[in-house]
Amino acid sequence: MAKETSHVKHPKLTRADRSFFGRNAISILGAPCSEIQRFGKSLQHALADTLSTIWVDQDHAYFDQEPAISEISISEATQTYPDHWQLSSIYPKDQTHPSLSETTDLALVNGNHFQCESEWILYHPSKLESLERKVERVKQVKVWVISDEYTPEVAHLMNPEATVLDPNKESLLAEFLQSQCPVPELKALILTGGK
Repeated sequence: MAKETSHVKHPKLTRADRSFFGRNAISILGAPCSEIQRFGKSLQHALADTLSTIWVDQDHAYFDQEPAISEISISEATQTYPDHWQLSSIYPKDQTHPSLSETTDLALVNGNHFQCESEWILYHPSKLESLERKVERVKQVKVWVISDEYTPEVAHLMNPEATVLDPNKESLLAEFLQSQCPVPELKALILTGGK
């Protein structure tokens, strides 16, 4: 008796790796929120012609209200498209944020509120004590955005293999970020809707 085999339309494809906020996500910490927000917005504008980006930040007014969500959910986040703000919905921690992960090349995240696998330190002297308290986490960071004048005071915190970038050179920062977000290799085309 012949063995039956099931019909396979196409080979199994490996799904793209995605973090909660998208395929590529970088959290920025090491400075007050206002500085991180300014830096994030300047990066969005510098990348506008090459990458679609989104800014993810905590809604600071959220803390003025009584918590209305369970501990299994992340805090309410603010999505910033260039010059447009809106509040997101709340998603469980173990789910990928659907709209962010599908529609953007890069999520820039306020690391004072949310953590990503890839982190950058945007150094501000007022945050030295805070960074020293997080020394084990900080020593893993591979990118520091810091002026030369401040480098000696944080040398003991820096990963020796870290890339050091000048915060005043936006075009070089944008170029480096683009190199961190490669275009995924095309594995398949799925054609539907016709004969």
